[in-house]
Amino acid sequence: MRPDLAPIRRFCNGALARNPAQRYTDISTMARAFRAAVQEIASVHRQECGMMISQGDTERIESVPVVSKSRIRSRCRKLEREQAQGAFGVDPLWRPEFPASSHWFEAPHTDLVYDRHSGLWWQRSGSVHPMSWSRAREYVRGLNRDRFGGLKRWRVPTATELLTLVTRPINGRPTCAAPLFDPHQKWLWSCDRQSYRSAWYVSVEFGYVASVDMDSDNFIRAVADIGPQERYDK
Repeated sequence: MRPDLAPIRRFCNGALARNPAQRYTDISTMARAFRAAVQEIASVHRQECGMMISQGDTERIESVPVVSKSRIRSRCRKLEREQAQGAFGVDPLWRPEFPASSHWFEAPHTDLVYDRHSGLWWQRSGSVHPMSWSRAREYVRGLNRDRFGGLKRWRVPTATELLTLVTRPINGRPTCAAPLFDPHQKWLWSCDRQSYRSAWYVSVEFGYVASVDMDSDNFIRAVADIGPQERYDK
């Protein structure tokens, strides 16, 4: 098992011990142990993703193949699970085959981040609170009405666009959320649907795509694809 998943291994040892005396005494204790294991993994992950990148690391990650701009789809689609893996360009664990480079991103505006590779503009943060899929669309309409960041072409991103916010592993570490973005928004809605009741979302913290019922709550981080001459109102 991967070293970074050691907390889960300890939890499973306590939950599945052959000797009943070594198991958790009740469901509440077991639930607390599970939450503690998940929090420990998340804490270690954040520390690893925040480590300084050496010059050697930079040279190695810049030499790794990147996702083609032609694969970064902007049109929303309905994709069943059998279609989605190939359409999203993800591996068997539903992680991007070609994660982004942290060097693609720049923040020329307080509220915006620009991706030089894809040409996309992103909200630096996103919604303060998680919300349903339909409310996420309403949230984006509000951004356009208010000309958030000086722009008026905001939309809900596709899953392939959201996966460009997942940066490459460094020295064997797991994928990380792209720098410059607010880490509060960990699970982001896409405009892609799996069915008439479920939609795809991306965990930018752990770097995978999955589907969930549309009434579930995720954050929304809007995207805009505009020409360089339109960038933003100063």
